Amino acid sequence: MPRDEVALAELRQANHPYVASYERRLAAEIVAMLPEARNEALRVLALVDAILNLPVEEPHPPTQGEEPGPPSPN
Repeated sequence: MPRDEVALAELRQANHPYVASYERRLAAEIVAMLPEARNEALRVLALVDAILNLPVEEPHPPTQGEEPGPPSPN
């Protein structure tokens, strides 16, 4: 493995706990907002919930001659 890839792998591994705790940190920030701006915090929480529950389509490889582009809206 080239040296740059090893460095990137080490960096990813070092950052894993930070990345893995993203949802918990986000929730803590929203909860901290509740006493100050309850309505705004509740709107943010509803938006985050909607985003986390969006269906994700599996990307399909382009067929021969097809240009990759944005997914079609459903």
